[in-house]
Amino acid sequence: MKNANLLVSQKNEVFDLIKTAGLNIFNFEWSNIRSNRSVDEMGNPTTVDRLDYLDSNFYFIFDFLKRQHYCEYSPGKEVSVEMQYPRSWQLQIGQFKNWLGFLQREINQPDMWKDLSTHEVSHINGISEIETSNVQFTFAEVKLIDKGLIEIKNYLEDKFKNQEEKLIIIEESISYVKEAVQRQGRKDWIHTCIGTLFSLASRINISKEQMEIVWITLKNTINGVINFLNP
Repeated sequence: MKNANLLVSQKNEVFDLIKTAGLNIFNFEWSNIRSNRSVDEMGNPTTVDRLDYLDSNFYFIFDFLKRQHYCEYSPGKEVSVEMQYPRSWQLQIGQFKNWLGFLQREINQPDMWKDLSTHEVSHINGISEIETSNVQFTFAEVKLIDKGLIEIKNYLEDKFKNQEEKLIIIEESISYVKEAVQRQGRKDWIHTCIGTLFSLASRINISKEQMEIVWITLKNTINGVINFLNP
């Protein structure tokens, strides 16, 4: 299999661009892969250079098509994988510079959905330890929980006053949770409550500090119900 690798001078140019971008050169690793585009005179696939960003799925492939520069990389500008046919090395290295920008954008972004999921699991685990049965709430428990939900609602409405759309979302979400407590068992309701509050947080862009206050209020409400049952 014939090699279609970059020149040493070209790899050095790649090195300089990574350093100029402020990225750690030790986080990148070269490998040779079989090309899906380039073939030799006998029609056999050639090997080309691939540069990986370690501990991720991000990469840049320096490929060829019809003896001209071609590339595939991830992440792209607006897609996870992008392919370009710049033809010349000058335009190819321009694509690489673009990729470095896309790469920095992604690696510097917190994965909010992952954080949200982790945060949710920790709160579910913490609250689920309090009550494991799925029996219906009593009338007195419903009243106690309503009081806690109203406290959460009032707190959020104060933080988002004069923001009509967000106030509507708060009203709808808390009303849904209040209605659910009257028909669901306690374990089912806890999960409904947590899921609804996380959805609410995402829709109105609650800060981490504000969300902590919501959780403290919720846990105090749940603890109050348990204390009410077991004086």
